[in-house]
Amino acid sequence: MRKFLPISLLGLLMMAIWVLPAMADVNVLADITKTKTIDVIETITITKTLELDVTVTAVLNGAAEANTLVNQRNEVGLVDVELITLNAAIVGSINENTGIVGVNQDAGNMNNQGNAYAIAETDVAAFADAQAAVDQVTAGNLVDTIDAVKNVVLSESVNANVGIVGVNQSVGNMNSQANAFALAAGLTEGDLGGVVVALAESDLGQINLGNQVIELDTTKNARVDGIGSSIIGNTGVVNVNQSAGNMGNQANSVSISAAVAQ
Repeated sequence: MRKFLPISLLGLLMMAIWVLPAMADVNVLADITKTKTIDVIETITITKTLELDVTVTAVLNGAAEANTLVNQRNEVGLVDVELITLNAAIVGSINENTGIVGVNQDAGNMNNQGNAYAIAETDVAAFADAQAAVDQVTAGNLVDTIDAVKNVVLSESVNANVGIVGVNQSVGNMNSQANAFALAAGLTEGDLGGVVVALAESDLGQINLGNQVIELDTTKNARVDGIGSSIIGNTGVVNVNQSAGNMGNQANSVSISAAVAQ
């Protein structure tokens, strides 16, 4: 004898749900990290070697040699300035000179300034050598400035000069300024006169080490101006150094050795 168990409507629904596929909304979040590295390595090597062997068969009757050397040191100094006004002005000056002119102007503290010139000439068959060297050191110094006004002005000056002109101007502290010039030349033309061999060398060494500057409410002006402007219309060698700062090294080193063309 078979028995049939009644199945309720709820049971049928549960069975239908069991056999149907499951459906749901799914949000997928993904973090993607991309790394790209490009390395470019370029090496350029340029080597130039030049060797000259010169044999001079001429008989030399003399030599012309000019040497100039400037050595300036400014070490272990202290400047403590408050409520000060410094003005260094060159106005309408150093104009239309002929020959050698050297000017140094300073309104600051512990500044080194110098002009060094050396000239040698010969009118016979000779060897000419000119050397100019400058060595400046400023080390272990301290500048503490509060409420200071510094003005350095070069106006309508250093114009229309002929020859050698060197100008140094500073309203700062512990500045080194130098102009060095060396000239060796032959002035006679011909087989038996003038310079046969001419050599020139110029050296410059500057050191500014271990310094400290503390400035508050400080105004500095370094100007080259004027109605007709400045440093124009000159002939020869002109060197100008101008500074309104602190512990600056400025130098112009020129060495000339010349022979008259034959």
